[in-house]
Amino acid sequence: MTLYTSNNCPACEMAKRWLKRHNIGFVEINLSDHEEQATRLARMGLLGAPVLEFAGDYILGFSPAHWARVLQSIGGDQGE
Repeated sequence: MTLYTSNNCPACEMAKRWLKRHNIGFVEINLSDHEEQATRLARMGLLGAPVLEFAGDYILGFSPAHWARVLQSIGGDQGE
């Protein structure tokens, strides 16, 4: 699971805290430091951060309820 973040992004900080609180392992890629990744996501229409990538799917933005539903559907047991 990869979490794409950017500098000065309160939603990114909330997303990281949420993943850690639910013991979900992730790799963080800061788009402010990795322009090639930012360009790749932009070409896919994913403009902004955070972006969560998992199992070939992407979620733009942070919504605890939405993330919990999606992760539960792929086999996790995440609470809100």
